[in-house]
Amino acid sequence: MRFDFDEWSRLARDEPEEFERRRAAAIEELIARATPQRQPPLRELQARIDRERRAADTPLAAALRLQRMLAGQLAQLRLALDRMAARTSTTPEGERSAQTGRVLRFTRRD
Repeated sequence: MRFDFDEWSRLARDEPEEFERRRAAAIEELIARATPQRQPPLRELQARIDRERRAADTPLAAALRLQRMLAGQLAQLRLALDRMAARTSTTPEGERSAQTGRVLRFTRRD
């Protein structure tokens, strides 16, 4: 699907019902192209986005609500990545750092 910003902008301004119809169809087409396993989470995400949009009084308020939602998801991703990085303990060059410690010598008793 080719995205024509000017056409979508015109639809949103002059024909909001047609804009919404096409928007829903484009979203459905995109979700339908995903693997069957990915479709349910994508549909749930879209339902959440739609709820946020409906709860907003203005398009700007909707955009701000969605921006906060995205920022929250990015923060969770950052925390998960930080936890993973702490577990692997790599150097800036991407090599695993060697753990250093004192080597103990044990003597054999007969």
